[in-house]
Amino acid sequence: MARTQGCSAALHGEWRKGIAACACAILGRSGELVGAIGMSGPDTRVKPKQIKEYSVH
Repeated sequence: MARTQGCSAALHGEWRKGIAACACAILGRSGELVGAIGMSGPDTRVKPKQIKEYSVH
């Protein structure tokens, strides 16, 4: 998913129990990968709807 969509999300402790996270690629002017950014937090505070919104680029 991350390669085709440019972002990835872990909604229900897929990465680590109790943690929700998302990450997105940062692309340069010609489309090359120049970096990435991600965020994570406790899944009791970071809800799936928020993760999906944050993952859209």
